[in-house]
Amino acid sequence: MVTKEHLDALRARRESPAPRLELTPTGPEAQEAAREARQAHESAIRHAETALSQAGARFEASHSLARLRGQPAAHFNHTHEGPKP
Repeated sequence: MVTKEHLDALRARRESPAPRLELTPTGPEAQEAAREARQAHESAIRHAETALSQAGARFEASHSLARLRGQPAAHFNHTHEGPKP
């Protein structure tokens, strides 16, 4: 399950450029590992964004269709006088 908090946490953990390049490992293996890690992280963010937008769209669709099915009238029927004694 993806929540907005989860998406915000993923976005907050995005890597920023290393301030001191002399301390960063170099070489093809290190670059490949860093690239794969960035791709996996960005993929997780894209997945979370897609899941949240689809959930929002489904909620909006079901909410608007509920009025056509008469569900709000059943839950908010103000003409009912209550139980008879």
